[in-house]
Amino acid sequence: MRGWWGRARAFLGASLLRQFMAVTLAGLGLASLAFLLILLSAQTRFLLSEHARASLTVNNALRAALENAMLKRDLPGLRRIVAGVGALPEVVGVHIIAPNGEIRFSSNDTALGTRLETEAVRTALRRGEARSEFLSLPGRGDVLRSINPVHNQPPCAECHGPPERHPVNGYLVVDFDAGPARAYALRASLMLIGMGAVVMALLAAALWWSTRRLVTARLQRLEEAARELGAGRLERRAPVEGADELARFARSFNLMAERLERARDQLAAALSATRSVLEAAPDGIRVIGPDYRIRDANAAHLAQLGLPREQVIGRPCYALTHGRDEPCPATLQTCPVARLREGRLDTTRFLDRLRLPGGREMSADIIAAPLRLVTDGGSEACAIEVIRDLDAEVELSQQQRLSEVAMLANGVAHEINTPLSSILLAVDQMRDALPEGDERRELAEVVEGEIRSCLEVTESLMRLSMPSEQTVTVFDLADLARDMLRLMAPALEQGGVEVHFEPPEGGAQMIGSESDMRILILNLVANAMHAMRGGGRLRLAIDAEPDSLRLTVADSGVGIAPEDLEHIFLPFWTRRADGSRGRGLGLALCRQVVRRAGGRIEVRSRPGEGATFTVTLPRQAPSAGAEAQHPPQEARP
Repeated sequence: MRGWWGRARAFLGASLLRQFMAVTLAGLGLASLAFLLILLSAQTRFLLSEHARASLTVNNALRAALENAMLKRDLPGLRRIVAGVGALPEVVGVHIIAPNGEIRFSSNDTALGTRLETEAVRTALRRGEARSEFLSLPGRGDVLRSINPVHNQPPCAECHGPPERHPVNGYLVVDFDAGPARAYALRASLMLIGMGAVVMALLAAALWWSTRRLVTARLQRLEEAARELGAGRLERRAPVEGADELARFARSFNLMAERLERARDQLAAALSATRSVLEAAPDGIRVIGPDYRIRDANAAHLAQLGLPREQVIGRPCYALTHGRDEPCPATLQTCPVARLREGRLDTTRFLDRLRLPGGREMSADIIAAPLRLVTDGGSEACAIEVIRDLDAEVELSQQQRLSEVAMLANGVAHEINTPLSSILLAVDQMRDALPEGDERRELAEVVEGEIRSCLEVTESLMRLSMPSEQTVTVFDLADLARDMLRLMAPALEQGGVEVHFEPPEGGAQMIGSESDMRILILNLVANAMHAMRGGGRLRLAIDAEPDSLRLTVADSGVGIAPEDLEHIFLPFWTRRADGSRGRGLGLALCRQVVRRAGGRIEVRSRPGEGATFTVTLPRQAPSAGAEAQHPPQEARP
């Protein structure tokens, strides 16, 4: 029963028209049923009352015949009249009762001497008036009983007394068969019910047609428009039909759709502008959800990872930038997502060493902040990270520095080389004009030597300014180191640094970027010089192997604290022993140079015992991408 009722409710609930028709038909049905019951009852009463009136008419006619027989004292004739009327098909029985209710004459002899005890009989005896009633007699069914008083007349006074004292001599009771009357009433009622059903069906059809045409069909079109609007087709509009309530609703719907379309276009433009700004940002930007998975990333971060978008979105951050299979330990390093999950993430800035896909590593300056990301299902708390590639910034700083040096070298070449070349030419001519053995000729040769030394210094500056992207060349690392020491000799001498240079026997030829090697030696020597306050001893040695060269730069300075060893190669991290201020790019730049060359760099140091940097370089520059396969070794105590 519940299943049937549930299916019926579901069927009705799926359509407004069905619900309206069900309620309307139920109301009409109940109203019609009540009306028919009232009409049936009224008609039945009317028909039965008409039959009762007819029975009384028949009863009156019979009463006249009986009164005539009674006046003639023709008792046998009276009995014959009673018996003859009682034998009629529509008559069930005829009785003449005394005023006390006793049956004196009857068409049924067994009823003689008995009393009729019904409410109608008692009322007729009490009031002396005609009555009729319907009742059911055992073995005879439904009957219509007509009760008519037989009034006393003067001729009857001898037997019944004077009329004024005894107005009624008795009562004529005729029982008619009520079956035909009730059957007729039933047929009439069924005919009314049928006509009512036809009227209800016609009314229901008219209601269904009018409701469907005027309401539900229009609502269905509005529903289709709303469904398409909800699916994202904001250009959809609802048809406006007429000027009634549904038409006004359709106009309001269309106005809402227009505003939504306009808001969508404005939002799309704002999102496009925001996206363009994010994509144009030089730093990597990514959004990480509370489940550590990346929700979005800009082009700069995709370039940092070296992966397409489909291989980044949805992957865990710890797998992409830290090479881990599980979240990073929050106790060992700063993790914005862990702080986000604990509800304590605010704008945070920290340095991190990222391990990127392919084994590459990158020093990063990261700014993390909380972000509420709106999704289809609501919103979620995320962390947004701005990742600055410090290695790239080191490259930029190197390029800027080389550009500045190049400008200086070009100025020196124009302002110094040309006059020096002219002076050298004049000295050569003066020397040639002097005879052999002349003291002035020897002085001219000394001047010529000093001028050539000045030209070598300017040439070293120009070679130092050459960009590292130039084509690799064959050069001798020992000659290059000797050239750089000569270039830095004034600064070393001023700092009280004693230099010991140990070149290999047979030279140290290699193929690579000469400019990069000059930058490497320049920064390692400068780093050693800053580590020796008040002077010290600097040892620069080159050892040649068949396939590699080992460059060693050792100082007798203050050394490096163990807790600082893991930071010295980070960009913009600086802690000079001599108190001078630096940009923190020297060793980071050395690491970049060694990485490009496919080598490795190591450091050994103890506080108070100086530091030793050892760089191992292949004799031949690596092919493109080889640096990713041979990342440099960094700080080693």
